[in-house]
Amino acid sequence: MILLERLLKVAIILIPVIVIPWTGVTDQFYFPKAFVLWLIGISLLCWIVFKGGYTSIINLPKWLLIPIGVFLFAVLLSASLSPHQQIVWDGLLWRHEGVYTLLCYILLFVLSANLNTVSTTSIFDAIILTSSVVSLIGLLQYYNVQIIPQDTLRYSWTRIYSTIGNANWLASLLLLALPLTFYKASTSSNHFYKIALLLISACLFATGSRGAYLALFIMAIAIILSKWNSLIRSSRKLILPACVVLIGFSITCIPNYYPLQRIYSTSTNINSALVNNDMAAGEYRWHLFSEAVKMIPNYVFMGSGPDTFGKEFDQESTWHIMERDGIKKSHRVKILKAHNEYLQLAVTIGFLGSLSFIFISYSIVFRLLRLRDWRSTAIASGLLAYLIQLLFTNSSIGPAVVFWILLGIGVQKANSGLKKHIVR
Repeated sequence: MILLERLLKVAIILIPVIVIPWTGVTDQFYFPKAFVLWLIGISLLCWIVFKGGYTSIINLPKWLLIPIGVFLFAVLLSASLSPHQQIVWDGLLWRHEGVYTLLCYILLFVLSANLNTVSTTSIFDAIILTSSVVSLIGLLQYYNVQIIPQDTLRYSWTRIYSTIGNANWLASLLLLALPLTFYKASTSSNHFYKIALLLISACLFATGSRGAYLALFIMAIAIILSKWNSLIRSSRKLILPACVVLIGFSITCIPNYYPLQRIYSTSTNINSALVNNDMAAGEYRWHLFSEAVKMIPNYVFMGSGPDTFGKEFDQESTWHIMERDGIKKSHRVKILKAHNEYLQLAVTIGFLGSLSFIFISYSIVFRLLRLRDWRSTAIASGLLAYLIQLLFTNSSIGPAVVFWILLGIGVQKANSGLKKHIVR
């Protein structure tokens, strides 16, 4: 298990951070992450075969075996019969979430479910450390200090992206890390966790990700409703970490109240889209979502293949709206992803495959929320916030690696916690 723990820590520490700053428009963010993930996946397979780690595969609870099997079968079937064989295996350029990557996610999930408490503590520290480094780089970008050379794709971007390559995907990683860091800051006297909490919370607000703001709000409401009595009893321990988060928010309001501007723009965009039928509001998301929903009946049992949403989407439907809005043909953007992971999965691996992912993820979250300890609550909070964020963005390798490992740890924690509850 020591080698497994080390490989998982390498994945957490290295993959979200690694960037190869090539010149020009190149895949300097995503392919290096995918390549390292594939190497770690191969190493884990070797560990399973040569070190007897195969016993870990069958240690999942019985209620998870069928949905995991459905998800895996949906991925492989959709890929094998996809008309887009040049994409499905290693994925689309600047995404790389093809079959190889999805299989690595499943492997990380299954093996993480067998870590002991000591191992999970070191995994949490790795998540917090990595997120702190990523947040520091993101905050420097926020104040116009560029450590990573900008490529021509991101040269004119005004939102931060750190080492993740995209503001919304950066927010996804920080949503996973924030509750864990809050938990550690409230239970440990080590000042590192308070500094990490300040960096992570400040960077999260600096991303300007409105989906992340909403996810954070819903997560907070869910925790308050489900843990009200425990919150009252632990209020003294929670005051200082809560103040640190507020300081992080205040830092990012200097000098132009950017997070508040983004929050305010949400209400105006929704009003423009629903009342005035302005399809440009929210980056054409409303149109994209509605078109993606219309596609689902064609992919109930089998999808078009992992990472092939852009190949199946009717690009003309969006270009027609862009033309109506006066956007020049040379400036029109080709739709490559659904900006909603659940719709993306429904089209690319099939509706049943998407349902299996939903069942696996939310079942683990709800089981964790039933437990009384704050460690389980911290894991559930991060997972829940990430899953809500997926309503407005797609999966990306940097945050997804952390998500699948944390989801596996959630299985182990939920199972052991519920067994103790039953015994009592």
